[in-house]
Amino acid sequence: MGYAIAESLAEKGAQVMLVSGPVNITTSHPDIKIIHVISAREMYNESVRIFPGCDAAILSAAVSDYTPVVQFNKKMKRKEEKLHIELKPTVDIAAALGRIKKKNQFLVGFALESENET
Repeated sequence: MGYAIAESLAEKGAQVMLVSGPVNITTSHPDIKIIHVISAREMYNESVRIFPGCDAAILSAAVSDYTPVVQFNKKMKRKEEKLHIELKPTVDIAAALGRIKKKNQFLVGFALESENET
């Protein structure tokens, strides 16, 4: 959805900065600059870095609400005992941008909910 929104805005004349997690699509529109990130923390850092210079931000990524406390950079070998994963709240990108938003900026966010969807 983020790529579709970015392309639509660029076709209307906007200069777009697209902060993108790992995806299998791309765009070649000359008015879209893609900033590739891997983690929710990287997406947060880039969003907070570029938002002050933007007229608007549209947040369409489905960033997880929780992040593993311990992360591994390779596959874990199977063991006989149970594995316990500790999670911490993921930094809230929309809330952070809302705190630094200026009066003349627009901030639009989407939320995926599994209840109370009406």
